[in-house]
Amino acid sequence: MKHRDILGRFIDGEYGKKTQFKKGNIPWNKGKTGVYSEELLKQWSNSHTIKEKFSVEKTERFGELIGHVLGDGGHNKSGTSIYYTNNEFSLIERFCFLVRDIYMIRRVYHKTQGNCHVIIISKKKLFNTVKDFLNLENFSEEMKVGFVRAIFDDEGSIVLRKHGGQQIYFGMTDNSIIEFVKSIINSKGIKCGKTGIRDPKKVKQRFIGDIKIKTLKPLYYFYICRREDVIKFYETFKPKHPKKVLRFKEVMSWR
Repeated sequence: MKHRDILGRFIDGEYGKKTQFKKGNIPWNKGKTGVYSEELLKQWSNSHTIKEKFSVEKTERFGELIGHVLGDGGHNKSGTSIYYTNNEFSLIERFCFLVRDIYMIRRVYHKTQGNCHVIIISKKKLFNTVKDFLNLENFSEEMKVGFVRAIFDDEGSIVLRKHGGQQIYFGMTDNSIIEFVKSIINSKGIKCGKTGIRDPKKVKQRFIGDIKIKTLKPLYYFYICRREDVIKFYETFKPKHPKKVLRFKEVMSWR
């Protein structure tokens, strides 16, 4: 695993044309910055000009970071590192942007496992700011919005039916997260279906790269089915996963 500086030019939301992957390197974004000035980006290339910070505010972006850690991420047992893994590169970019925006951290570890990217940040001070929220307590209203966005991007989906109709799906093995997400969505006036449980033997096998993930716990899930609720979910939580966003826009284009 090599030490890579990949936090220089990531953008909030819209990404420019990317270079091709070569030997596991993460490509730099060459689009318009949209968030930071060129002057600040030049400063960021010099590690001595920007100091890391570990006093965080309860913002929407911080809630989104927590959601990614609890979604497709995690932390080591000693509490010195957090990590995030995904095969959708734009979400890797997004996670890196959140780390830089919140903590001013410009260097992380990156490795690939098959077609999956893994980001590792070894900062005990960073973990200390995150750990108190991993029990889903003390969330501000802004944090809740970002949290649901990240969980949906990582663990949710939107399904379009062949003969019309649509549904949003959330499914995780941690029922406490599912119920927390469901309560937030309901509080926004969006109706969710009942929580169901699936036997682990009937859950589709998942992989990280070439490694099979053994599912030993039951899967808890719920749906959002009404078209007006699906559209309101998109407008309220503003997901970032590009393929899922396209499906939402298709639903919104229906008459």
